[in-house]
Amino acid sequence: MLDLTDLSGPREAVGFEAYLTGYPLVGTEYYVLAKTWLAYEMSRPGCVWTHSLLVSKGALADVSATSLNLAFRRPNVGDYARYKSPIELVPSERWSSGSAPFASKVLAALYLSAFSVWLPWSDSSSCESAILALWDQQWPSLRSAFAFSTGSFSPRQVNGRPLDLQVLPVTQLAAWSRQEHATNALEMAELPWSKRAAHDLESPGRLRRFLWEAGVGGRERYALLVEAVTATEQGDLISGFRTLDMANLSSSRLARAKRALLQIAPDLEDADLLRLIVQDELGSSPLPGGRRISTVVKHLLETEPSVAIRLAQQAIERPESPGAQRFLQSLAASFAVSDLPYMRDSDLPIFLALLRSRPSLAAAPALWMTSADVQQMIVGTIRPSTRDAEKITRAIVQAGSDPGFVWAANAWPAHVVRAVLDAAEAGRLNPGIRDAATRLAARHPSEVLQWARGRAAPGAGSLEFVADSSTISTAMHFAAVDSWLQWAVDESPKSDRAWGLLFGLALNWRGEAARALLAHSFRRLHDLAARSWLSDRSWSLIDDQVPHIGVFWDWDRCERLRRAVTSKFVEEKWDPAGLVDFAYSSEVDRDLTAAFREVKSGREFLKKR
Repeated sequence: MLDLTDLSGPREAVGFEAYLTGYPLVGTEYYVLAKTWLAYEMSRPGCVWTHSLLVSKGALADVSATSLNLAFRRPNVGDYARYKSPIELVPSERWSSGSAPFASKVLAALYLSAFSVWLPWSDSSSCESAILALWDQQWPSLRSAFAFSTGSFSPRQVNGRPLDLQVLPVTQLAAWSRQEHATNALEMAELPWSKRAAHDLESPGRLRRFLWEAGVGGRERYALLVEAVTATEQGDLISGFRTLDMANLSSSRLARAKRALLQIAPDLEDADLLRLIVQDELGSSPLPGGRRISTVVKHLLETEPSVAIRLAQQAIERPESPGAQRFLQSLAASFAVSDLPYMRDSDLPIFLALLRSRPSLAAAPALWMTSADVQQMIVGTIRPSTRDAEKITRAIVQAGSDPGFVWAANAWPAHVVRAVLDAAEAGRLNPGIRDAATRLAARHPSEVLQWARGRAAPGAGSLEFVADSSTISTAMHFAAVDSWLQWAVDESPKSDRAWGLLFGLALNWRGEAARALLAHSFRRLHDLAARSWLSDRSWSLIDDQVPHIGVFWDWDRCERLRRAVTSKFVEEKWDPAGLVDFAYSSEVDRDLTAAFREVKSGREFLKKR
């Protein structure tokens, strides 16, 4: 610091009676901005006054060069008290402005070269505002490392490193001719990006805001960042993004830079904006103008569907791209469930990609009426959440899809059971899946009962389904005896298993309703057994409910049914006159009478008849 507060060379120069020096104070967290004045009042030639301001690097982002420059005071001999206390800076704009004819060349030299840049000039005062604006334009980490002087009478260094930018008197140009690895700014060509940056020195605006948002590190990234802004302002956001990619920014900083650049871009066509998203250029950045991606995608799908489809084709080729998946999710959200079956016919890969992005689209019954191959692809593609399960299972049940039913039954058996019961209740259970549905319900009796608790009175369709799929214990809890009796009286055809279940239920209930249910089911079940039409599956329901009559006689199912009836009459002490409802023929009446003689207390019961 002592060296840099002294005269900047062996002799003075006209026009440089005062000059500025800025540099990081090595080994500390301070940056020094100093102003030096020639001290003509001193007797010894070459004396100078230097007022140095020490600013913590953490505070550099909150001060402007203008406010610091206004704080400088030329010392007077003997008047040093004012320098003992910290200075309270005068409020000013955050950034300084200033221009000079050399600005574009200096910017090009400074940010295209890693070496020291020197500017031969006539005086320090006319370049001071531009140099301060250049320092102010730099983002904080660059500013805190930048070393410069607006009056170098000979080459200057800080900690053995030449200052980044030095203004030298043109009269002393010879002293610089032997400098190696140094660049004369006036010999540089102006470039489009350096002209744009020079304009920002004069009128700070969105370029400077972008640099502060995206900038990090030293001088090496500056030119690329300004080039990105220049290309974007000219309507080529893609080139702007490509230029940012070359800046070697961290992923988080790059995403931040692209978000900032996107706010600079002129209004983009929907297709161009979505293409950037698919190419993962925007990451999770908000869209310009506060637009929502779902709105943009929907509008494009409505106005240019072929373009939307081409973008979808590009997106499915980039499965690892968050932007591509973001587009596909928005595209899938733009489709109605009823629209998707038509997409299947036009482009199967896109159809599957949309299903993968929005599994709830699989709630279209038409999808489950396609070929088995397509259904297997759907099953292998979607990974729906539980909240989608109910709608999808209803679509599968409605369509009667066998592949879909097997898959859904394994994934969400409870949802499938409820959907099946709803369909059966409405009389719309597809015959193609009825067998599989009954087997599923038999494996999940608790779900059947839970569904029943939400019904005041189960209908004939669900009663019939439960009869085909449930055990007697489940069916007893499913509905009261009156519901089963009403269904038994109904003239619609019923399976032999249904009659077997009704008979078993009647044996387990008491009262007149149970006797009426037993009469209806006995007549039908006895007739089936007599004709050898009663299946083993149906008989298995009541095999343990009816009496056994011996190893050699248990084959006679009719006799076992009769003994079950007579035992129930005796047990419940029903009126013997009620047997007329069971004896649908004289032969059956005779056999029932004989059966009473074989059961305990049966003979006494017959005497009452």
